[in-house]
Amino acid sequence: MPRIRFILVEDQQQKDQINWKRFFSGSMVAIGLVLIAVTIMSRTGGERPSGSSPPGEPLAQEPPGGAPSPGLATSLVTFTVPLPVSPMVTATPVLTDMPPPATDPPRSPPDDPPLPSPTNTPQSSPTNASLSPPPLPPARTGTTTPGTTGPVAAIEATPTPTTPTVTLTAPATLTATSMTTQTASPETPALTATVTATPTPTASPETPTPTSATDETATAVPTPIATPVGGLLHGAGVIREQFEPAMVTQLREAHILWAGYHALSWSELEVTQGDPDWGTLDDAIDDDLQAMYEQGITPMMVVRGTPDWAKKYSNASCSPPPREDMLDTLAEFMNQTVEQFQASSHRVRYWVLGSDPDVDPTRTSGYRPFGWCWGDHEDEDYGGAAYAEMLKQVYPAIKRADSDARVVMGGLLLECDPDHPAADDDTNDEECSSSRFLEGVLKNGGGTFFDILAYQSTVDWEPGEQDWDLEDPAWQERGGALLGKRDFIQEVLERYDIEKPVLVSRAGLRCDHRDACDDEAFLEDQTNYVVRTYLRVRASEQDVLGLMWYPFNYTDEQPHSLLDRNGAPRPAYRALSFLAGVLDEATFDRKLANENQESYTFRSDTHEYQVHWTNDGSIFPYALPASTDHVYTFGTTTEDDGYETLDLQGVTAVDVGFHPVLIVVQP
Repeated sequence: MPRIRFILVEDQQQKDQINWKRFFSGSMVAIGLVLIAVTIMSRTGGERPSGSSPPGEPLAQEPPGGAPSPGLATSLVTFTVPLPVSPMVTATPVLTDMPPPATDPPRSPPDDPPLPSPTNTPQSSPTNASLSPPPLPPARTGTTTPGTTGPVAAIEATPTPTTPTVTLTAPATLTATSMTTQTASPETPALTATVTATPTPTASPETPTPTSATDETATAVPTPIATPVGGLLHGAGVIREQFEPAMVTQLREAHILWAGYHALSWSELEVTQGDPDWGTLDDAIDDDLQAMYEQGITPMMVVRGTPDWAKKYSNASCSPPPREDMLDTLAEFMNQTVEQFQASSHRVRYWVLGSDPDVDPTRTSGYRPFGWCWGDHEDEDYGGAAYAEMLKQVYPAIKRADSDARVVMGGLLLECDPDHPAADDDTNDEECSSSRFLEGVLKNGGGTFFDILAYQSTVDWEPGEQDWDLEDPAWQERGGALLGKRDFIQEVLERYDIEKPVLVSRAGLRCDHRDACDDEAFLEDQTNYVVRTYLRVRASEQDVLGLMWYPFNYTDEQPHSLLDRNGAPRPAYRALSFLAGVLDEATFDRKLANENQESYTFRSDTHEYQVHWTNDGSIFPYALPASTDHVYTFGTTTEDDGYETLDLQGVTAVDVGFHPVLIVVQP
């Protein structure tokens, strides 16, 4: 388009040139002052000086004392420039054809900064803030003679000013027959053994599709939610029949944040087929769940019990599975059950499908009131295929009701090791055919239809200084029931290229009858067992998702609980509460072990924690690091807290034996 050009016409005479010069000089002075002001404003970022007022308001007063306000040195700048009378100028527009001016492309607005990635921050309960790990108690006073054998009674001493060499008398070849003196730094107990370090926990992998054939007609499986990782899932199994909401506080004080809740029975809710009575979910369950949520405890609902009209067998001591034609009915029941809890204020996301599923109900001699036994000794897969078919129907039904739900394959009993089979008085399974159950589940495509695999590691108590877990007859060759069963499960999963989080759903020291469970010898050994088991799992967090004590509360059928029949804490509970609190902020550092001795080291920002014991009752002296703060022994008394605080007065070594010794050291 044409551009307008102005041609100036001079109206003044030559005599006005002087006025032009004056105008030009004054203008230059004004422009210079304006540029100075603009420069000052740009350097201060254009911020209003302290004490100034918003536009349109009176100028604020100076601060008291006449101190200048920060920011600009002057709040108001006034320029007075004498200007000459401007010459008369006229403008005549002239249209000329000129090319259009070059234009810059339109500028896009700057991109918004990226939003931070959301994080799953757990919602803390109202009581969490006041529930912190218990402080280390002051040492008790007392006197002992250094060098005595057996459990050391009281030892606490002022460390020497210089860091001494820690000597530990231990087997040179890690056997009980050859002894030598070894040397180590105060931070490293000198048990010569393999050092195992814990890798950084990672998120649980997605569930891969097993290599075996699967049911192509099965409903698509939604992606499961993330499994709790980054630390031990510490829980306990609670039995509704004799559980009180007040016991939830006892769970929390023991740093137990997960509860396997044995409260839901299909046989009780759906007595008549097709007519489940949701009123059976009485106020007691509601009160229990409410108390759990208030204390920040996550419930895991355990489902059990087949109604009489759906049972595959009758007159079995353990609830048998449903008939094959009743699997769709079970799936519908589970769908409705999950919806019931989803609609309530106490949402349940973790569902455990039975307990003892690999047990044949026709071959059990003991009463199993809380089991759901799917085993079949006449079946090639020992009932695993039937359990897989159940999973294929029930898992999608649960996910339809709650896509965030997690399904736990009920705790496998694993009564024997197939690589070292032995006759079992309870199952009479000389060939260990029950071990085929898990493989049957995976071989028939069940591996896709559960999120967590649970197993039990309860062992029987016998008096005497022996490690009840390591000496379990069925799993002794694999290093005990706790970790031997874990290794067996991992081997089977690897054969089918499946990765699953593995949970110890039941851990406990089982006594024969209720009177034996009140015996002082049992109570001391139960404390010893709890400490050993807790530390072994803490040191295996990369392989074990979590540990659940069973049972937490007392019942006539399950008297080996952490609480006694009156609901009062047993010594094992008190020791667990103390130990879990002390190690709550600590991370596993290393393990030193041989056939007869075990040592574990954990570290926090403020302390190093060493725990030592022997598995055969032998005793060795352990020189304390110079910076030792406290020493505790477990399982030596049933009084007070289930552990003893030793007074380190003038003694620089402790005798380590069958009872675990905790040494707290400043780094």
